[in-house]
Amino acid sequence: MIPALTYLLPFQPSTELKNAPRGSDDPFAVIDPQNWANPANMTWADWQAPPSTNWSDPSTIGSIRNFNIALITVDYTGRPFERTLPAQSTIYGNPQPVVGISNITRDAVPAFDRDFLNAGHA
Repeated sequence: MIPALTYLLPFQPSTELKNAPRGSDDPFAVIDPQNWANPANMTWADWQAPPSTNWSDPSTIGSIRNFNIALITVDYTGRPFERTLPAQSTIYGNPQPVVGISNITRDAVPAFDRDFLNAGHA
């Protein structure tokens, strides 16, 4: 039965790849070079802002659709918010010692989150 299949489905070589345009005559030339940088090796000097985008402008509308996002924080009864702890007091070095963010009281956490997420930052 297999020999019959070879007669029913004859192989016809494709000329599409043979006639495809190339940048050079080198058959081993890289078609799609992967030029990238590992984020672990990048610094703030490598930062490039997305062109013509202001993410902190609430009047900005999406090109296809808009997103309404809610951040829900959980307050555990036996553990304080990490933002309220002294700077770098956890094993991960959090919270970070940043002016205006360190030494937040428990009562100020909801207002801090609201302002941090909704106010424009430069």
